[in-house]
Amino acid sequence: MTELLTPGSWSHVVAALAGAPALFCFLDYDGTLAPIAPRPEVARPLPGTADLLGRLAKLPDVQVALVSGRRAEEISSLVPVSGIYYVGLHGAEILWPDGRRSLAEGIEHLARWLDQARRHLDHELSQLEGVWIEDKRYALACHVRLATEAARVAAASVVRKVRDRLCAEGAPLELLEGHCVYELRMRGVHKGDAALRLLATSRADALPMYAGDDATDEDAFRVLPSGAVTIRVSASDVPTAARYRVETPETLSQLLKALVEARSSTAGSSAQTGRQ
Repeated sequence: MTELLTPGSWSHVVAALAGAPALFCFLDYDGTLAPIAPRPEVARPLPGTADLLGRLAKLPDVQVALVSGRRAEEISSLVPVSGIYYVGLHGAEILWPDGRRSLAEGIEHLARWLDQARRHLDHELSQLEGVWIEDKRYALACHVRLATEAARVAAASVVRKVRDRLCAEGAPLELLEGHCVYELRMRGVHKGDAALRLLATSRADALPMYAGDDATDEDAFRVLPSGAVTIRVSASDVPTAARYRVETPETLSQLLKALVEARSSTAGSSAQTGRQ
């Protein structure tokens, strides 16, 4: 059962995170660090987010990664923090702290399939008000947040048909259904794989923490080690593989601030002991 965390009840979780020998924090963006907005381009992180994550990343034995369905470069511009990882397109691309950029194997071959998908979707969705297509270069997202329920149902049907048609022709695509979005992406690439890949570069005793608000984050909740601190950001008690839940991005921000303070105190105490 998922445990609801509040400022009055999360002391045991903060203590575990603060006391871990090493910590790797994975954080989603939309709905997690930034409140959900009608359109992605107007979603902005909560005030002070970049500074908060910068403080977290500078703590001893702490690594931070932002994991999003957006392009990695876009996330890095929205939350510019030195020394952290930016994982884009649900794990298909990674910007490393040293400036390197890596892509999922074979993703460059998606171009011709996505071009076909875009033509089909543009034609069949053009009459649905409030429905629009976002081209992410290595993925296509059909957004329906501003559409009526009837238009949402119609759009979902169209995207599924396009997926089925192209997959029957050999396209390595899968359909991801998230919060008011239907996204065609490379098959077999997801946030959980990316999180495990980065975790493998860290210390063997690193405790992973992952916070996210969408179905796309469930992939990570399911594959991370059983001891990981996994947090679903949701106002309601939705089905989730996460161990914990917080109700809003603002609450998660408070938890991260408490973590920074607690781990800073722990680090300071250890340093003081070492000098004695």
